[in-house]
Amino acid sequence: MSTCTTTGSRPSRWCVSCRAPMGRSGAGVHIRKSPFNASFLDMKFFDDSGLDLSMGQEKNIENLFFREDFVRADIEETGAITFPVGGFDFYVDGFVKSVDARAIKERNYNIVLDYSYGSAAVIFPRSSDSSGGDGGAERHPRPGPHHPVTGGVRQGDGAPRDDLALPVRDFGAMLDTGGEKIFLVDEKGDILSDATALQVICLLACRQAGKGLVGVPVTASRNVEKIAARFGMDVVRTRTLARSLMETAAREGVAFAGDGAGGFVFPRFQPAFDGMFAIVKIMELLAAEGGGLSGLLREIRRPSCSIGRSPAPGRTRGPSCGC
Repeated sequence: MSTCTTTGSRPSRWCVSCRAPMGRSGAGVHIRKSPFNASFLDMKFFDDSGLDLSMGQEKNIENLFFREDFVRADIEETGAITFPVGGFDFYVDGFVKSVDARAIKERNYNIVLDYSYGSAAVIFPRSSDSSGGDGGAERHPRPGPHHPVTGGVRQGDGAPRDDLALPVRDFGAMLDTGGEKIFLVDEKGDILSDATALQVICLLACRQAGKGLVGVPVTASRNVEKIAARFGMDVVRTRTLARSLMETAAREGVAFAGDGAGGFVFPRFQPAFDGMFAIVKIMELLAAEGGGLSGLLREIRRPSCSIGRSPAPGRTRGPSCGC
C-alpha cells in the first residue's frame, strides 16, 4: 500500500485530496496544527478517492491506535509513504482549468480577503493570480492575537468582524483557518448568514448549470428546492456529515453542493470543500451575472431557521430544525 503524506502548516490538504484519486496512492494523510486548539495536532485521513474517511472508519483508526491491539508489522510489510512532488503545481493546474479566467479578469474585481492566519495564504495568491482573480484583491491578515474561527464572519470573542464588513466594490470573503469554508460579505458591507449564502450561491450555480442535481444536508432550508426547481434541477438531501455531502457531490450529474455552514463544493474541480476555489468560482459566477451579491438577495427568500436540542430516545435523538 502506498500512502501520500503531507505535514506542517502549508496548504497541503488540497494537494493530498487531489492526488489520491490518481491511482498512485491507496490513501492520504495530512498532519496539521488544529485550527480550534493550538496545543493539538490533527491527522486528516483520506481514502483512495480523495474523500474524508467516514466517521466509522475514523473511529476504527482511533480504537486501534489507543488500544494498540495489533500485530507489529515487519519493516518490509509497512508499504511506502511518499510526499507529493509538485503537489502545488498539480493543484493550481486543475484549479485554473476549472474556471473561466478570461471572464474573471475582464470583470476586474475589487474584493477583500481574510485568511484567518490560515495556510491558504500561501497558495491562494498563486492560484488566484493564474485564474485572473487578483485584480484589486485586498488581503487582510488581521492584526492582533490569533482568533480561531469556528463559524460566521466573527472574531474569536464573537464580535462582528468590522474590518471585513467594509463597503467594497464587489464582495468580501473570509476563509476559515483550514481553508475549507468561507463566509461572505456583500458589496454594501452586509454579512450574509450561512443559510442565506447557501441560497445565493445555489442560485448562481443553478443558473450557470441549467440542469443536474444539487446536494444539501437535511438541515438546509426548503427554499433550496424552490431555487433548483426554477431551473429544472432536483435536490438531493444528505446526512449532515461532511463525508455524506462529498459522496453526493461525487455522483454523476451533481453541479453544486453546500453544507449551509460556509462549505461549498463544485464537483467539476473536486468533490470536496475548498474555500479558495469557492471564492474564485463565485467571482466567475458573478462575472456572468453582471451584478453583486446584494442584488441576488431580492431573488431568494430569507430563511428563518431554529436549531436546538431536547431530551429524546436514542432512536429519535438529534437536532430539530424548522425552516
